[in-house]
Amino acid sequence: MAASAHRKQSAPIVRVAVIGTGSLGKEHARIYADMASRGLVELAGVFDMNAENAARVAAKVGTRAFATLEEASQSCDAASVVTPTQTHFDIASRLLNSGLHVLVEKPMTDNAAQAS
Repeated sequence: MAASAHRKQSAPIVRVAVIGTGSLGKEHARIYADMASRGLVELAGVFDMNAENAARVAAKVGTRAFATLEEASQSCDAASVVTPTQTHFDIASRLLNSGLHVLVEKPMTDNAAQAS
C-alpha cells in the first residue's frame, strides 16, 4: 500500500523546519526531504547560525535556508532541534513557547536543573 494511502485525506500536512545543519542536522533535513517527496510532510526549510552551511544543506535537499530562528519558527508547525547540546534548552524553549511541536536531538539539556 502506498504511504499516502495510510494518511487520512483530511489531515493537514505538517510543515517541518530543521534547526541546525551540522552532521546530524543534515541527516534530519535529508530524511524530511524524502518524506516530503512522498507527501508525508512539507519541509519548510532549514536554519543554522552558519548561514553558508544552511544554504548548502538547503540546496542539497531542495528547500530554503531561513535567515533567523524566528523566520523558521513562523514558517512551520514543528521543528527538529539538531544543534550543539548546550543550545538545546534555549532553542527548544523558544520554539515551544511559540506554539510549535519540537523534536530535540538528545539530550534535551546539558544540566539537570533545566531538565526538571
